[in-house]
Amino acid sequence: MRRPAPTKKVNDGPSAKGGPSLWFCLAVAVMLTLGIGHLTRPAAVKKTEPLAGTATDWHSAVPHERERESFFEDPQANRFAVLARDFERESTPIMREDMIAAFLASITADEMPGWLSYLQSATPVELAQDLSHRLIRQWTDATPGKASAWIATLPPNQQSAMLDDVVIVWANNDPTNAMNWARSLPDSAVRGQALTSVASETIRSQPLMALEIALDLPSGQQRDDLIQRGAMQWASVDAASAVAWVEQIPAGDLRNQTLSSVAIVWSASEPVAAANLALKNLPPGRSLDDTVISIVQRWAQREPEAAMAWVEQFPVGPLRETAVENLLALSRNDSIETTDGRK
Repeated sequence: MRRPAPTKKVNDGPSAKGGPSLWFCLAVAVMLTLGIGHLTRPAAVKKTEPLAGTATDWHSAVPHERERESFFEDPQANRFAVLARDFERESTPIMREDMIAAFLASITADEMPGWLSYLQSATPVELAQDLSHRLIRQWTDATPGKASAWIATLPPNQQSAMLDDVVIVWANNDPTNAMNWARSLPDSAVRGQALTSVASETIRSQPLMALEIALDLPSGQQRDDLIQRGAMQWASVDAASAVAWVEQIPAGDLRNQTLSSVAIVWSASEPVAAANLALKNLPPGRSLDDTVISIVQRWAQREPEAAMAWVEQFPVGPLRETAVENLLALSRNDSIETTDGRK
């Protein structure tokens, strides 16, 4: 009788002829599952905390370009920091200008006051100041009333820093309202600065307005320069009216200097009238002599014989001698040019 073969238990391990046991296979499957899960599980992303400090500090603390939109809790600081970094990295002027233009275009009218206030203490200072000047001009061009009203709420020292930007744009677009606003400013120093800027911007297009503004300014070299420039500009288009206006200035240095300037400008078109104006109104002395010589020089370039005939009527003296010398010098230069084509 044959003895039955012994029954193999599941935990006896592999037999000499069979494969691995069930427990071994299960253990291998579990290990593989854990390993694959570890390999495929995404790594934890470390959250970037808002940075402290200024906009110029952030580029050294943010390691990845994709994280650069989260430097500060303040959205304005974030936007300015992005511009500051890109501006610093870009060396091409035209590309830098494009960056600034895009930044300015992204700011709405309602955001203007907030941005102008923020930029007053932002860094880098040079970029912040440049943006401030551009923003206030942009705002004034669109809505001068709102921009000027906001400027008027600032302390005088802050008004002064932005005043010219408002006035230059406004005076070119609407000089009358710009002038009226400047006259309404309560602080005398700020008012004088604003009126001077309006006058400077309107001298070419509206010289009479510039002269009227200049008369409102306190006496001083700046006012006198504006009056002379305005009168000269007016004389270039309407000399008779300019002369009539200048003759109303009280006698003194300002009147003499302005008449001298007007006569010289007028001599380009009517040298005889200009010369008579100088001789009639200017007292003897250096101012008269210089004016006459300037008129003679301009006159001689157009009508040398007429200029010489007029000078020969002068009484003998230093003025006549100086005028004749200038005419002879001009004549010699003209002769040299004519013969060999060069001075």
